Amino acid sequence: MELQHSILDLMELLSLEEGNLHQLLDRDFVDRILKYSSLAHLNPDNIGNVLARATNNVLMLKDANDNGSSILDLPYKQTENDDINNIRRSMWVPDDFACPRIWFIAPAGVIPPPAKNQRGPFRVSEILDQMTSQLIDSTWLIAPSVQDDNDTESYEAIVDTGRWKPMSDYFQLRMQMLFPGKSVHSPAVVSYKGLNMLYRLAAVHRSVNSKLIPFYPIPISKKIMSDPEHLSIFAQLLLSNDARVVELSAKILHSLVEFNSQVNSKLYLTGLFFFACRYTGNNFLPLAQLFEVLLTSITYSYNTNTTTNNNR
Repeated sequence: MELQHSILDLMELLSLEEGNLHQLLDRDFVDRILKYSSLAHLNPDNIGNVLARATNNVLMLKDANDNGSSILDLPYKQTENDDINNIRRSMWVPDDFACPRIWFIAPAGVIPPPAKNQRGPFRVSEILDQMTSQLIDSTWLIAPSVQDDNDTESYEAIVDTGRWKPMSDYFQLRMQMLFPGKSVHSPAVVSYKGLNMLYRLAAVHRSVNSKLIPFYPIPISKKIMSDPEHLSIFAQLLLSNDARVVELSAKILHSLVEFNSQVNSKLYLTGLFFFACRYTGNNFLPLAQLFEVLLTSITYSYNTNTTTNNNR
């Protein structure tokens, strides 16, 4: 994990040079960096619902005479490995009891595994506890569940049988549980560094000429990053509640959708408008600028179609 974070720092510095960006202009690079950018949802300050976390917490202040112990009594950390695991857990596998259980596990074998071998659903922290206790290992199969109902009383989790994979094949779980070493950056910082590179990459090619007339077709840098899956990730990052990540995601979307009517017409499928309205921060300017360019594009497309129909 330390090595990956250090390489990410190096790549971010190299991306300051435009000549390097042209060498990074590749679909595989964008796909790989987007995986790191999507990790903002793992940031410990943003996991789960704040109200749910507060109401489910046990009382922090305890009477020292109650059981002869004090809240100041902390467990002694015996080994360096324990220190590393605790640091990694606090940054990359935070307390997630406010989140639903969505992961099923099963011993390695046939895919999909027999129902009798399946266990779950579990939270990520619960899976890590089982790995720490050596009840399971990295060869086990894992699959997400399909949630039929958000009501906790009638909640039923049904495993998605088509998505059984070894644990190492899920990028999020590989980063959270399988990489050794101490983390250098939090998930939000890793996401921000990845988005920073993608933002510079999207700006390699201009969208308009000197007379502000849009190029057609759109520049290759924006075309590569405008895939539906990429747009969905950028839109979902508006839910990360990290101010820098949200701001940079909005700026990237602004760069991709400006003068791009084809993307604008399908952007509502990503949930962008709902996610932006759910943002609880106070840096609304990038979001307002994004909405402005979307509204301008929609108005322009409507006027163009109306003029064309009238001419006919």
